[in-house]
Amino acid sequence: MKEVKTELFRQINDAIKIDSFAKVDEKLKKSYKNKTLFSIIFCCVFAVVVTTAIIILVLAFIVGIKALEIPGFVCSAILQVSVYSAIAVWFIWKKSKTKVNEQVFEDFLKSNEIQKLYLKYYEEEFEFKGLTNFEFKFNSTFTEPSLLVGSVRNFNNLIRCPELNENNSYFSFVINGHKGEFQIDYPKIFAEPRTSRGVDGKAFISNTKIFLDSTKFDSSLNGLVVRLGKPEKDEYQNESIMFNDFFNINTSITDFRAAKFLTPKNVEIILENITENFYSIGFNNRLFSEHFYNYQFINTIGQIDKEKTSSLNYIVESIYKKIKMDFDLFKVALDLVNKVNN
Repeated sequence: MKEVKTELFRQINDAIKIDSFAKVDEKLKKSYKNKTLFSIIFCCVFAVVVTTAIIILVLAFIVGIKALEIPGFVCSAILQVSVYSAIAVWFIWKKSKTKVNEQVFEDFLKSNEIQKLYLKYYEEEFEFKGLTNFEFKFNSTFTEPSLLVGSVRNFNNLIRCPELNENNSYFSFVINGHKGEFQIDYPKIFAEPRTSRGVDGKAFISNTKIFLDSTKFDSSLNGLVVRLGKPEKDEYQNESIMFNDFFNINTSITDFRAAKFLTPKNVEIILENITENFYSIGFNNRLFSEHFYNYQFINTIGQIDKEKTSSLNYIVESIYKKIKMDFDLFKVALDLVNKVNN
């Protein structure tokens, strides 16, 4: 495991850093160099001024020479101004550096290096029996999540059949002869000023969805969704008391489709493989499942937050963590639908 991690880190590091600065826009590069040079000169002057001011202040305090009282006061003022100026210069330089790093990361995403890294992780570290034909369909366009009306709770209560968004990145694969796709949606943001789990009056929700071709089920089951929550009086209830305590299905008591989907074997699989983030499983021309990660901001596959581009080292570390997280989420989703489909 350690060797794989080290090798993957090396590859990410090489992909990000080799000639990365050379490819940056000349105007942006020149601005960064000028601000860096100015910062260095300022730091030198700052060091001299501060050192001189401290020496005068110490002499004025220890020796008590009246002639040093006025210079001491002036030096104290100069020292304060210098400190504030140093902080301002640091922020200006940091912002310039961040812009350079953002462009480096954007250029990296536009290349095919990210797909190569995901493929390497899949080939060397990801294990799942029967999984073949893995591909990473990557969209480098970054979409800022928009603020939605409603709440996390209301969104969770919606009954729906998810669809694959081909404009968003996703994994394509074949498992035991069945074609499938896995996708992480763009995070959703709701205004929830009263929630203790939100940030700055906002609450995040992230979700994954997986789709799998199936010869086990047919179109008569289209629109069927099993999700968390106890069934209403007129809704189908399973023979399993434990299942009814946790799940409901959007069919009536007399609808035979529910029994066709919720066989004793499938009920057992769902109960045994349930996780805290499970949301639904169902059928709509294909078998599907969704997992919701309430109050978590999880970006789409291959994307990291722009806030994490403050340094190239941080970018490298964030990309590695993102690759590992995406495959962990993929494995959770794939494990459930694969067992139900067999």
